[in-house]
Amino acid sequence: MIAQLQLLGFIGGNMENVSRHGSLRARKRTGINKKSVERMAARVYQEGKRIYETKGRLYMYLESIKKKSGEESELRLYGNNLYIFKDHCLVTVWALPGRLSVN
Repeated sequence: MIAQLQLLGFIGGNMENVSRHGSLRARKRTGINKKSVERMAARVYQEGKRIYETKGRLYMYLESIKKKSGEESELRLYGNNLYIFKDHCLVTVWALPGRLSVN
C-alpha cells in the first residue's frame, strides 16, 4: 500500500496533496495532529467510500454537494466525515449531518 501512496504522491513529507485549508479543517474537525494529516488524507482517498457506493438520502446529499463543489471534485466518506479532494489534493473536511451518519 505504501508503494501505491507514493505513486499517488501522498507520501514524501511535503504536504503538497493537502491544502492549507484542508489541513486546518482536518485537524479541527477530526482531532488528528499536524503530522498525521497527510497520512490520513492518503488513507481516506484510498479506502473512503465513494458516491456510487452509497444509496438513498446519503447518495442524494452527496450528489448535491458534488454539484456545488464542481464536477472535478472527488468526495470520500470516512467515519462520519466527508472529505473533498480536487486533483488528489484534500481541500476540506465536513462532518456529515446526524441523520446521514454512516454506521
